[in-house]
Amino acid sequence: MIYLHTSTLVRLARCGDPRPVLRDCLVAVSELSRAELAGAQLPPEVRRRAHAVLDAVGVLEVSVSELIRELAESRPEALDADQAVHLATVLSLGTGVTAFACDDPVLAAALTECGVPAVVPPLGVPR
Repeated sequence: MIYLHTSTLVRLARCGDPRPVLRDCLVAVSELSRAELAGAQLPPEVRRRAHAVLDAVGVLEVSVSELIRELAESRPEALDADQAVHLATVLSLGTGVTAFACDDPVLAAALTECGVPAVVPPLGVPR
């Protein structure tokens, strides 16, 4: 399973429809991604493509539960609240996550410290 950070989802959507790239992957995202997309200044087509991934069959959307909130509160100081929620979400999924696809080097470093492989840039798509 690949956990897809919002930044990577947007980058893939800028390159075209990301669903074919993700077709053979089990993808997990945080419900936080919907909120981040809602607040992002994006061209309508990019927003539509990103939401199409979130709505696709085979995408596991993880709710931000009380456990995730508690894990996020104990975050490393280098992470902001949103980064901490993404980190806590992927940690709550356990060993089923084989990679965390993100464009954020600070978050990638925190993931590596926690034993989660961070893929930057993911899936062969240039930054």
